[in-house]
Amino acid sequence: MMRLRRRALPALTAGLAAPAWAQAPFPSRPVVMIVPGAPGGPTDVVGRILVQHMPALIGQPVVLDYRAGAGGQIGMRYVAAAAPDGHTLVTGNTGSVGINPSYYRDPGYDIARD
Repeated sequence: MMRLRRRALPALTAGLAAPAWAQAPFPSRPVVMIVPGAPGGPTDVVGRILVQHMPALIGQPVVLDYRAGAGGQIGMRYVAAAAPDGHTLVTGNTGSVGINPSYYRDPGYDIARD
């Protein structure tokens, strides 16, 4: 069995612990959940249920933001253009996730990429 010198042990343990100290906890600020529909609709109901339970799970507040119009395309385009940092979510539905990308030539977002 190989024995470590006493001087090498603190340097080894400090090197292993340093990467964990450098990362900030995620999420580091409130999360915005985009609802691509009107308040009171079916997508809104799902969003409100999620907003009630998510803060306890992630440790940050979650805010609903309604971006209704064009069959959900306005909200989906907003999310596609948002910074890819994980602080913007969307509650999609059949229209905005399935129908619009197959019906319109360019809905303004790509479900697989965005």
